[in-house]
Amino acid sequence: MPPVRTCCVCRNKALKSTLYRFVLENGNPVQDARQDKVGRGAYCCKNEKCLVAFVNQQKRWKRALRVEKKPLARQS
Repeated sequence: MPPVRTCCVCRNKALKSTLYRFVLENGNPVQDARQDKVGRGAYCCKNEKCLVAFVNQQKRWKRALRVEKKPLARQS
């Protein structure tokens, strides 16, 4: 059975080969066209609305790629 992934924007499930895969490079999401880069990947369907929402909404891709929040400095 071929691998199935979920679009992190619309939450629709589709075959892995039909989705765009993004990984983090230097703190920014970049498309992994060959789907072979190392690291956690986030998938987005090829629907233009989903793609625009994914790229423009940092919170969405940070959550999908599990980017850690920087801890706040404690004030004494």
